[in-house]
Amino acid sequence: MKRSSLLTLLIFTIIAVHAQNIEVKSFTALTTDLTAASLEGKRIDQNGQVAALIKIVTTETGFTFEGGALGIVDSKQENGEVWVWVPKASRKITIKHPVYGVLRNYIFPVEIGAERTYEMILSFTKVEEVVKEEKKQYLIFHLNPKDASLEVDDKTWKVDSEGSAMKYVDFGTYSWRVQAPNYHPDAGRVTIDDPDNAKTITVTLRPNFGWIEVTGTGNLLGANVFVDNKQIGKAPCKSEPLKSGMHSIRVEKNRYYTYNETVTVRDGETTTLSPVLQAEYVEETPTSAPKSTFTRGKGFVIRPELYNGLFGTIGYQFSPRWQISTGVGVGIDGNGGYGAILGLRMYTSDTNWTGMFDYHFGAIDLLDVLFTRHTLVAGASYKDFDFGVGLIYLTTSELDGYNNLGLSLCIGYNIRCYKHRK
Repeated sequence: MKRSSLLTLLIFTIIAVHAQNIEVKSFTALTTDLTAASLEGKRIDQNGQVAALIKIVTTETGFTFEGGALGIVDSKQENGEVWVWVPKASRKITIKHPVYGVLRNYIFPVEIGAERTYEMILSFTKVEEVVKEEKKQYLIFHLNPKDASLEVDDKTWKVDSEGSAMKYVDFGTYSWRVQAPNYHPDAGRVTIDDPDNAKTITVTLRPNFGWIEVTGTGNLLGANVFVDNKQIGKAPCKSEPLKSGMHSIRVEKNRYYTYNETVTVRDGETTTLSPVLQAEYVEETPTSAPKSTFTRGKGFVIRPELYNGLFGTIGYQFSPRWQISTGVGVGIDGNGGYGAILGLRMYTSDTNWTGMFDYHFGAIDLLDVLFTRHTLVAGASYKDFDFGVGLIYLTTSELDGYNNLGLSLCIGYNIRCYKHRK
């Protein structure tokens, strides 16, 4: 058993001394190289799609290639390069050489797209010592936004234009940090311990900004909008990205009062405002023809009226619906005489046509006999003209058992001592 183990070790050592080594020095996307889509460089894979082209930079020749399950579309020797076409979405490639050996299952660090061109730079080294077990793994980062910066163990890694970074690193645990202007930074730790599969980390930074949008409805249309005293446009408008936090808003428009507000901008959100501008003048809605509106209003009223006699009264309209009056007059039942009355009148509404109810209490001297008079009338009123019918009740203490109930006719006109509203 010991002899067998020793023989295995000796064979391994001898092979190791004479072995060659193939390594990928770098693999990048050539974003401005259109060879894969050109007439000369275009190849079609088995699915009918245009294949991707990998330009392998090396002065060596005699390579063969294997592409895993998707295979290899074609290969071609060029000056200083070997061109290899692979299908879209290929994940790995195996490179074989009669002198330098095999680079098996190299995992592409970026996604392979159709009609895209990539560059792979190879390096070759001789192993002069006994090969020890290699404990390394590809560590790949994909960053969003693409211009973010990356540090791994406090060392800056180069990030390409696609927002990707890759290195072949020793087993171990690494600390990383990603940051970009106007974004919240992110950080973490990763353990490398699998030589057969690349470790991929996708980092999407959370924005440290938002937007303010002002609508353009109603009188807001065309108003000048300022954020932090800087004009961003005329309503409706939307700001450029603003740092999250408090911002002052000012909206100005000729003949309107300036609108001011402080708002909070939240990460990745749009804050929408619809301010209501207050006019510096009274906006009037034009009509086809002005119309006057009658109202009884408040104030004193001179009122000539026929109440089973001719009376002149002075009243006070203390609301559009209530009037109190007092006065003197002559004549009752066609028999002459004179007297005084005190009345309370109610209108059912403050419109041109309305119902009218009236109660009068008075004293009448008729033929040297003093009568007490109660009058209750119901009728209608058109503006300042009142008319109605009712009952009149006369009684006196000078004639035992005397009382009289009869009909009453009321016709009156209000002469107002104040100006009507129009």
